[in-house]
Amino acid sequence: MQPRIGVPGDTPRFIAVFWPRLAIGFALAWLFTGCTVTQALKTTPGTDLSSLRPGTPQSQVEALLGAPIKELKTRGCVPYRTYFFVEGTKPNGTLALANAGLDVVTIGMWELVAAKSGSLENRPSAQVLAVTYDDRNQVIDVFPDFNTLPEIPADGRRASPPSQATAKQG
Repeated sequence: MQPRIGVPGDTPRFIAVFWPRLAIGFALAWLFTGCTVTQALKTTPGTDLSSLRPGTPQSQVEALLGAPIKELKTRGCVPYRTYFFVEGTKPNGTLALANAGLDVVTIGMWELVAAKSGSLENRPSAQVLAVTYDDRNQVIDVFPDFNTLPEIPADGRRASPPSQATAKQG
């Protein structure tokens, strides 16, 4: 009869045979999936909207933002176009702590789950902005807060200049 190697009842041999393999497996899994804690603490720059000012040509706007999603007119017949832009991310300590806790509780297996599902990630989000244009296709004003506005003003200009904090995220 041959000796049984690696059977749970044979604890010393089980540990000697399977523990190194298990440890190597965990190390490789962690190496290939990346660290979710580091990703949560990473800053991702968003689209820099600072170059979009009154007088900017439409071609320059579309070089930065791509083709418009929609082309509409205000009540005053001023044309405006909506575009997607990427809002940046800032380090998220709460998210990093959640990922670290899950890493500890699952002995690193959370990295495999998070890599496949993409859950608990600090991802940049796509937002919508509106740009009003004059008859020469130059920018009248930029509305990075388009989703929160009830409507674009009839003359295509906001009451006060846009703040740089809302114009550039990240």
